[in-house]
Amino acid sequence: MKTLVIITHPNFEQSVVNKRWTEELQGLADVTVHKLHGKELMFAVSTGAPKENYHAEGSNKYTVEELLRPLEATGNLIGTLVLPPFIQYGMMGISAREYAKAVLA
Repeated sequence: MKTLVIITHPNFEQSVVNKRWTEELQGLADVTVHKLHGKELMFAVSTGAPKENYHAEGSNKYTVEELLRPLEATGNLIGTLVLPPFIQYGMMGISAREYAKAVLA
């Protein structure tokens, strides 16, 4: 049976949860880390800001993919197959209907 691990957190760039997850994975005993070896890993990220803000000249200065690099490196270190991320931009202040449309698109 194949296992897919998905890490999700809104407002990724300020996520204490994702920072702590990375730190804990790096400090785990070999036995625990081997349980994730060979599993698929995907990051699901939503941002409050629009996509235009996520580039070198934008207000956030980095793309979301660049912000994910340390977590992807941790996934590679423990032997997971890191899949392309699922990213939803500009989610702050949208209606439930707009959110559903964006997620189901």
